[in-house]
Amino acid sequence: MDGSFEPRLEDYRLLTGAGNFQDDAAWPGAAWGVFVRSPHAFADISGIDTTAARTAPGVLAVLTAADLDAAGIGTVSVPVPVPGGQNMVMTHRPSLAGDCVRHVGDNVALVVAEIEAEARDAAELVEVDYAAREAVTDVARAAEPGAPQLWPDAPGNLAVEWHPHGAKPEERAELDRIFAGAAHVAYLRLVNQRIVMAPMEPRAGVAL
Repeated sequence: MDGSFEPRLEDYRLLTGAGNFQDDAAWPGAAWGVFVRSPHAFADISGIDTTAARTAPGVLAVLTAADLDAAGIGTVSVPVPVPGGQNMVMTHRPSLAGDCVRHVGDNVALVVAEIEAEARDAAELVEVDYAAREAVTDVARAAEPGAPQLWPDAPGNLAVEWHPHGAKPEERAELDRIFAGAAHVAYLRLVNQRIVMAPMEPRAGVAL
């Protein structure tokens, strides 16, 4: 950077209420979707009753994971390349949770109605039977023996064992030799904060 200052041009518009967001768009005849979300951090789903929601005023559709499966809609995965992480476990991210929810706010059902108020009212009528499970929110505790297992394909809640400077076996052997012959070895535990984005609105779109 050369130290020059580039003034922001979008602030005045946003600060004076002139920003244009998805919620500001008025599309004639557009339907509204509202998600039913889990109140539990970790729970099994033993049943979802959408009967009342499907017959509520203005409701066009109520979708669950079973409906997505029947339509052949798969899961979402966001692979993140990690140097030395070739064996990284890539867990699936279902669009709608089917048999288990794994965080507060996990999507369980989608209610589509003619107007927003009808979608919100009908979403309140969806009944979900949860069997709450023990949850763990601390990374260190999640790695302890006997901790609740979030994903069955990641034993010990370990997605990847990262060795950025020793990805290859011969490199690991050389590192082990160096440390074994070192006069002094220092250990340091680092605690890093979670990275959480907080946009004014999430990604949004309109389907025509």
